This record gives sequence, structure tokens and C-alpha cells, in this order.
Amino acid sequence: MGLKWIDRADLDRSRWQQETAACETPFAYDWVLDSVCENWAVVGREEGHFLKAFAFRRKWGFSWVYQPFFVRLIEPIQEPTAAEWRAIYRLLDSRTRYWHFQTSSTAAPEAVPGIAVHMRQYQQLSLGSTHEENRARYSQNAKRILKSNKAESLVIRDLSAEEFLSFFRKHTQSKIGDLRELDIGRLRQLILTSLQRGRGMVTGCFDGNELLACGYFLESDQRAVYIKGSTSAEGQQKGAMYVLMDHALATYTGRKSVFDFGGSSIESIADFFKKFGATDHTYYRVERQPSFFVSFARWLYHHLSGK
Repeated sequence: MGLKWIDRADLDRSRWQQETAACETPFAYDWVLDSVCENWAVVGREEGHFLKAFAFRRKWGFSWVYQPFFVRLIEPIQEPTAAEWRAIYRLLDSRTRYWHFQTSSTAAPEAVPGIAVHMRQYQQLSLGSTHEENRARYSQNAKRILKSNKAESLVIRDLSAEEFLSFFRKHTQSKIGDLRELDIGRLRQLILTSLQRGRGMVTGCFDGNELLACGYFLESDQRAVYIKGSTSAEGQQKGAMYVLMDHALATYTGRKSVFDFGGSSIESIADFFKKFGATDHTYYRVERQPSFFVSFARWLYHHLSGK
């Protein structure tokens, strides 16, 4: 069973676009990968079928496969067999001393010596035929906040990419330890490209002229995905993120079948998503357990790059 590594420059883009069009998430779209990855390549079968894309970096003579910010996973185009997962591991080992990636799969990728497979959770909601049907599944706490005088005075407006990023920098960036200015630039590119293609939405929740919360959503044919958001302290007190999420669910009802909250294994964040009726779903992180030397090289890269 032969697999091959196809660099982005050598990829048949039209075929890739055709085969990823049916993906549940937008994360494998070539324009999404171009936006968020330093570089990326595809593993495919020798006879020509694509399996999965991988992001990778090169620095100081080293390369490693990694999971980029802003995409939870890169889903397989075709489901690898157990033997193909093992062949993928060998192919990655031949190219780098350390790698990790996140993926969806109908069955967990196989763990083998030196390779760990971690199960993670995200939250999603099957949208109703009407928004009233969605709201019927909200928790009592969410319903109460949305009916409060503070929340009812708030309004939703579209934001530009720069308005979103300015607010995100001020209220959220410092809370995400590894997020560098280089990564913010990639988020900007993703937002701009998705808006240009009609595959994104950026909204803000306002009290008068004061922005209290914002959110960015990325779209596939049947799914809307919450990518990033931010809220101020005043926005938290007034329930601004509840209003923003309620508006997003209303907007996508009738247009998409699934609302994907992006997901979190952090209990408080997952609990917030579940207040809108979302339920847990599983994806996987797979990683070659690094040596001390490789771990140090990764640390050095993050501290010297993209500041």
C-alpha cells in the first residue's frame, strides 16, 4: 500500500477543490489552508486518491508538522484504513522528528509505540427549521439572560476585519499564550478571504456605539463554524455574547444544517455552548512524542518567530 507526499506547489488544485467540496467542515478548503498555514501538503494514495492535508513549518534546517491556529482539525478527504494510518505515521516520521495533527475520524486513529492519540471534545448543534425551535432548546439561564433589560437593549451590526481584530487584540489575544502577531496576520487573511468568497460573517454586539462583543464565523456548504470571538468586561455583565450567539443561530437557520461552536475542552466554555442546546462530539489529536531536543527547538521557534 503506497502513499505519497504532495507539496502544495505540486497539487492539482482543481481536483482538491472538487474533493473537498463535500467536506463537513471548511478546514480542508485550499484557500483556508493557504490563509492559516505556513505551508501545507497532502498525503495521497499512489493511485491518485487524496487522503488528508497536513500543515508544516521549516526553520533553521528543521521541519515539523503542526496543527495551525483557527482550524480545529483538518478532516480526511477519504477515511484512512488502520493500515493507512500506520503508513501515514511512517511517512511523517520520514520527514520530521516531531509532528502532531488533529483530525476527525469515524474510528480513532491507531496509537502505536511513541505515538499518542488523545480524544478531545467540541460542541455542535443541529439547527432547527425555525429559530423558535432552536430557542426552545436553550437553557433556562440563557433564556433569562436574553430576556433581561440589559440584553434587550443591545444590537448586532456587521464589523470589518480590522474592527474585529482591534477588539480581539485588546480583550483576548493576551489570554492565548502561544498566539503571536504572525498568527493574527493569518487570522486577518482568513477573515478577508472568507468574506470575499461569501463564506464568512463578522458581527459585533453594541450598546449604543460601544462595542461589547464580537464573533467571526466560517462556513462550509452545510455548516457554520464559530472561529473566534471576544467580549469586554462590560459585555460579560450585559450578556453580549449570548445576544451575539443567538443572532448567529438565527442568521444560519434555514441556510445551514449544523452550527459548530468550534469546541472546547475547557469546561466553562463548553458549558456556555451547551446553554444553546449544543452537545459534545469527538475529534482526535495525534502526536509523535518529542525528545527533549525537539521540544526545546519548538519552544525556541515560538519565542523567536512572529513577535
